[in-house]
Amino acid sequence: MIKAVFLDLTGTIIYAKKAFSFEEVSNYLFSRGYEISPQQFKASWLFITFVDYPRFCYKNWEEFLNRVLQRLNIEIDKTTFKNLIKIFEKCEYALYPDVENAFSRIRNLGLKIAVITTTPLLCSMRV
Repeated sequence: MIKAVFLDLTGTIIYAKKAFSFEEVSNYLFSRGYEISPQQFKASWLFITFVDYPRFCYKNWEEFLNRVLQRLNIEIDKTTFKNLIKIFEKCEYALYPDVENAFSRIRNLGLKIAVITTTPLLCSMRV
């Protein structure tokens, strides 16, 4: 007997209204004198997301990005770091239009709902 429905968060329940790109991050770092390609940043980002984050649960962008930069073996100045954080703080997520209706229908069937994700969602969700 089915008792619950598990749904993935990103791409199923929510979508990015405003998101960063690895190119944007790389361009910013290049403009400040740090030669980090989009591919390098993405590789470090993904490693931290899937390997380090589950173990250490970074509480904010500062902790998370500091670890990404450590994996890249670079140290950046405070102003660059503060502005880098701002790139990520602008992220904004929203519910897909049919989510509330779908949740109501699932609950009306007497099922519980669990939302799961494999990655940290550090961007603030504004719904």
